[in-house]
Amino acid sequence: MANIHILMALLLVSVSIIGTQAQAAGRFVQPPVPAPDASAGDCEQLARVPNAPMSVEACKAMMGMAMGFEAAAADPSAQRPADDAMSCFQIFAELKTMAGVGISDATATQSAAVVKDGTALATRQAGELTAFIAESYALGAGAGLLSAYTPNFVGAAIAAAWQAKLTALAAKAQAEQAPINARMDQAMLANTLEMSRAMQANPRFARLAQLGIKKNCEPPAADAK
Repeated sequence: MANIHILMALLLVSVSIIGTQAQAAGRFVQPPVPAPDASAGDCEQLARVPNAPMSVEACKAMMGMAMGFEAAAADPSAQRPADDAMSCFQIFAELKTMAGVGISDATATQSAAVVKDGTALATRQAGELTAFIAESYALGAGAGLLSAYTPNFVGAAIAAAWQAKLTALAAKAQAEQAPINARMDQAMLANTLEMSRAMQANPRFARLAQLGIKKNCEPPAADAK
């Protein structure tokens, strides 16, 4: 199973949403947004959040998958007497025997691509923001030194120009992030749908994933690619 790392990470994120007040996962460089509570109805709050970290639909899908995950993992048919004693190696070894279970290669590729593009965008935007901050400090220092020798309207013009540049930088970042957010939403929906189907069809899969999360297992190097 070449995408064990992705499915385990998705389950970890989904389950952690339930019953928490943690902030939504940092979707690149946007401001943090409080995560919904453990009710799909709270996902509706996202409709009122500008540039929300996920859509209402994706939020509800993840909530449903997380609750389905807990139910499937607790299914008596998924339990084995020695489960708690299983090592991470044994957990992944059994997961690899479940052909066709989990996230498809196509969906894994889609998810990896949007994460890669989003990370690249975040890196570039962080650099632009750092440069703007450095420029702002220099501008502020310069304006302070010249304030005694220049009319008030000059300082006001400098401040207005700085504000305009900040507004333009924020608008540019949001415009660039919008298509990444849309692609992330599509990937999340595809992941949750496939994971939900897999857990319903094979509760043992959910149980193994639960054990792996509980034990903080990292996938073997060959499977993390």
